[in-house]
Order: sequence, then structure tokens, then C-alpha cells
Amino acid sequence: MSSNITIINQSSDPIRIGIFRKQVKELSLDIHPWLIVSPPPAGGSSIITIPDVYSVFGQYSLTNSPNQMDMKTNTLEFDATMGVIATNLEGEDGDKGVVLKPSYEHLIRGELYLQNDADIAIMAHLQVDGQDVFKPELISPGGRLVEELVNGIYLNITQPGDNNSKQQNWVITNTPISPDQTAVVSGSKYTGYAIAVED
Repeated sequence: MSSNITIINQSSDPIRIGIFRKQVKELSLDIHPWLIVSPPPAGGSSIITIPDVYSVFGQYSLTNSPNQMDMKTNTLEFDATMGVIATNLEGEDGDKGVVLKPSYEHLIRGELYLQNDADIAIMAHLQVDGQDVFKPELISPGGRLVEELVNGIYLNITQPGDNNSKQQNWVITNTPISPDQTAVVSGSKYTGYAIAVED
């Protein structure tokens, strides 16, 4: 069942807040939000539904060109646990491709496990509501991707005026928030921002 978080903007600034999950193996400080919201200034609020259904698919190139991943696998939907095997697919007409199939091995609650048994690399996308939850990751033949989906939800604030939703200047420490909690944003561009989380 889906749950909500509420964000209240007590600042007088038109802020933008990124909502994201931390990637298990992400070594950089990059943040990849799956949603950015702009609650109105001076007490305005946004209520965000945290989806409980994910989808996964892969992009690939039949010429093994990372710059030409113009082919797409089928899409599988799941809740918080999924095992997936990517395998070669050869049609009756000789066309080749990659297909994703559910797997019932290596299942751990709250985890996506994707094994690439195809003979070409795939770019794996884990999404909610059509938006990537994490930065898409290239999985080589024989490789695997494991992502935990129970790491919690985090918030951060972008500098006012940033327009590119995927290349933001984040201004505070990542703030964890749990479903059904409320985040209250205070401060300004000149004094600095803060996010307080309340039950």
C-alpha cells in the first residue's frame, strides 16, 4: 500500500526539493532524484505519494555500442522484491534481442537482483512512475545489479533558479524521512536552509 510524505515550505523562497533513495554502491556524491517538488513559499505544502510499485527494463545495442542503445527490453513490474534474469531472445525470423524474465532465486525482501545472462551489455533502469529511481547502470554480460529498496527516502534542496531537474546544486546535507512524516523547510537563500522532520 502506498504511503505519503508532506513537505511544508516555511521559507519565503520558491524552493525546489529533490526526493531520492541512496544507491547501495554509489561512491560519488551525486544525487539522482526521482521527483522534484516546489511547495509554495510562506506555508505552502506538497503531499507526495511514495509509490510501492517499481518497474525495471533494460536498454541495449545490437552493435554493442554504448552510444547507440536504441533497443529496449520488456518491462517487469514488482513491489519491493524482484529477481530478474536478462537472457538472449531470438525470434522465429532470426531477429535477436534481450528479454527480462522473473527469477525466484536470490530473493531478499526489499531488494532488486538483476543478472545479465545475455551476451550483450544492458543499461538497467529501475523506475517509479516512469522516472529513474537511481542513475541507470550498465551491466556487462555475466554481471549483476543488486539494489536495496529499503534504504529509506531522503530530501535535499536545490538552489532557486536551477532549471535542469537532473543537474542541481544541492545546498544542505541529505535529510532522511520516513513514510507518513512531515518535513518543514525554513531559512532563506541568504541565511541558509534547514529541513526539520516531524511525525
